[in-house]
Amino acid sequence: MPKGNQRRETVRRKVLAHHYERDNSKCYDPMMETAQIVALLVVERNRLDAAIQALKGPAKRRGRPPGKRGPMPHVAAPAPVTRKRTLSGAGRKAIADAARKRWAAVKAAKAPSPAVVERKRKISPAARKKMGDAAKKRWAAIRAGKAPNPFAKSKAKAAKKG
Repeated sequence: MPKGNQRRETVRRKVLAHHYERDNSKCYDPMMETAQIVALLVVERNRLDAAIQALKGPAKRRGRPPGKRGPMPHVAAPAPVTRKRTLSGAGRKAIADAARKRWAAVKAAKAPSPAVVERKRKISPAARKKMGDAAKKRWAAIRAGKAPNPFAKSKAKAAKKG
C-alpha cells in the first residue's frame, strides 16, 4: 500500500474508533470498508430527513399547486372566429384618390409667397485678381524671411507637445 493510502486508512480507523468509543452504539465497525460506511450514513441521513419532514409538515410549494382545487370558474365560450375584412380594389383606389386630393389642398394652402430671392454675391474678376496678387506678395515675403509664417509652429508650442 502506498504511503499516502496507509496514512489515510489509519486516520479513517482512528476517526471510526473515536466514534465507536464515544457512541457505544456499536453501529460502525472500525474494520468496515469506506463504501459500506458511506452507504450506512446515507441511509441514516435519509431516515433523519424523513423524520424532520414529518415533524415540520410539508414544505411550502412555490408556483402552481398540483391538481384541482374546487370547482373551475365558468369561462365563457370563445367568440366565433370572424373572417378578416378586406377592401376591394375600387375601395382602395377611392381612398388613395381622396388622400391625394387632401394633400393637394394642404400643399396649395402653403404655396410660397412671392418673396425676394437674394442672389449670391459674386466677386468680380478684377477683385479676384487683386486678392490673388496680395496673397502671392505675402507668401514671397514669408519665403524671404521678412514676415513670420502664420502656419509655422512656435517653439513654445513645440516644446510643450514634445
